[in-house]
Amino acid sequence: MPLVNSALLNDHEFPASMKNWLFNRASNGIEQIVNWSGDEPILVPIIDDQPQNPAANMPEASGSESSKRALRKRRDTNLKRIITYGTFDLLHHGHINLLRRAKERGDYLIVALSTDEFNWNEKQIKCYFTYKQRKHLLEAIRYVDLVVPETCWEQKKTDMHKYYIDTFVICDDWEGKFDFLWDEGVEVVYLPRTPEISTTQIKHNLSKA
Repeated sequence: MPLVNSALLNDHEFPASMKNWLFNRASNGIEQIVNWSGDEPILVPIIDDQPQNPAANMPEASGSESSKRALRKRRDTNLKRIITYGTFDLLHHGHINLLRRAKERGDYLIVALSTDEFNWNEKQIKCYFTYKQRKHLLEAIRYVDLVVPETCWEQKKTDMHKYYIDTFVICDDWEGKFDFLWDEGVEVVYLPRTPEISTTQIKHNLSKA
């Protein structure tokens, strides 16, 4: 089986947790960045956190059986990837519960964090903390491996392919709204909210204080 020298990994910018995973595999004598299935190499994806055009890299005929098979094949690694979406303003224990339960479903958790512009233009939400501040808070949480920007509603389909997602997780007040992602070959999970806590409720209580 062809192997890749681990020194070559330094040519790429990996998130720290992904780089550790790759080097741990190397230290265990499995120095490679491909999984082998028959005669065809399956690349372990390089994940970055740079915003891109949501329409870019969209597989042709998305949702077709061929694109779903290709996506599952690219996911044929030992790393199960989870993604969730949200604003995560005024971070509270309900957010932590969601992130913990999402991470329990896999190995690598990506949080698509709504940008300030997206929140204001599409959701009419004015955040207390800026996107940069919210991103720093999320990156400090042990369950979170990568934070990427959410800039539009349409990027969810693209993200499933861009980040080789296995499971999409979101709170159950969105139940049924994202079932279309099953057509992208992704498991869709709606988790119950932590009762009696929300950013909206916190803001309401503070305004009355």
